[in-house]
Order: sequence, then structure tokens, then C-alpha cells
Amino acid sequence: MIVRIIAGAPSVYLDNFSNDYVIAVDFGVEHAVVNNIKIDLAVGDFDSVDKKLLTGLKTVELNPVKDETDLYVAVLEAIKLKPDKIYIYGATNGRFDHYYANINLLDLYNIEIVDEINRIYIMHDSAVVKKKNEYVSFFHYSGNPVISLLGFKYELRDYKLEFRDNLCVSNEVMEEKGIVKVTNGKILVVHSIK
Repeated sequence: MIVRIIAGAPSVYLDNFSNDYVIAVDFGVEHAVVNNIKIDLAVGDFDSVDKKLLTGLKTVELNPVKDETDLYVAVLEAIKLKPDKIYIYGATNGRFDHYYANINLLDLYNIEIVDEINRIYIMHDSAVVKKKNEYVSFFHYSGNPVISLLGFKYELRDYKLEFRDNLCVSNEVMEEKGIVKVTNGKILVVHSIK
């Protein structure tokens, strides 16, 4: 099962949502309705959505005065379903403080943030990256990650990726596929369309 969460940032890129479980978060309800996407669950304090749009929807209504963001609660609701993967849309186009908080959600589960240009996720082991018309960047996330990149324009072997290290920005897969190996920690991976 795939869960797709539509958050409430002002501009939202949306994939094909057919057959997936959809959670709309606050203003994300309006994005879903405008794009004719079936909503399985609406989560939020709904301070920025027309309440008429909530009629007939299964909702988790939150108090506007709370410690967690609406999106954080939506992710916890998604995790309860034990999906194979969670995709989040509308998490990058608004306020930077929310964008940064949303990056912190990636470590809760197998989650990927998606927008018009980027795909963002956490990696802690080995993976294959297929060649596409995109840049791939790697950043320290936690622990003491050691990274190897094979089949990339700028290859690395057993490189200790430090906190605030920007060496691995804007790399490209040169072969049919690139191999990424990570040990001793986690890295943040960002795929960006050229």
C-alpha cells in the first residue's frame, strides 16, 4: 500500500493518486478537491480550509493550539496503516520553517517529499539510482555516514560525509545506474530536475 499525503503549501505538484490511500492536510483538502482526488482522511485544525469541503469526509480535527504540526499528525496517521511507502506533496513551497520541519519527518518512516523539481528522502544503506535528467545531491543527516558513489560523474570511495559538508551537491549518474553505499549513519538525498 502507498499513502500519499497532500499538505497545504500554496503550490502543489500532484502525481497519479489512483488506487492509493490519500490523506489531505488542512489546505491540502482544497488541492485534492480541485484536482478531483478522492480523500480517504482529512487531518488538521482546518483553519485555512472551507469547512463545507469537509462534509462527508473522515477527519482528524486538531486543536489549533498544539505542539505538533498538522503534517506531523498526518504522517503518524499514515504510519498506523503500515504502508510500503509514504509520499508527501505540498511540503516545500511555503514557509521555510515548515519546510525544515517537514525534512525532519523523513526519518519517521519510509517517506519521500515530492514537488515539481525535487524528490527528497533519507538513505542509510545501499541503493541504485537510475540515470535521469537530474542532479543528485547527498548531505549528512545523522551519525557518522561514510559514502561511496559509483557510476556518478564525481565518484567517491569511503568518504566520511561531515555535517555541513557540501562536497556532494549536484552530482549526476553517468552510467545506466549509479550505486550509492552508506554506512555508519544516514544521509539526506535530493534528486533535482536539471
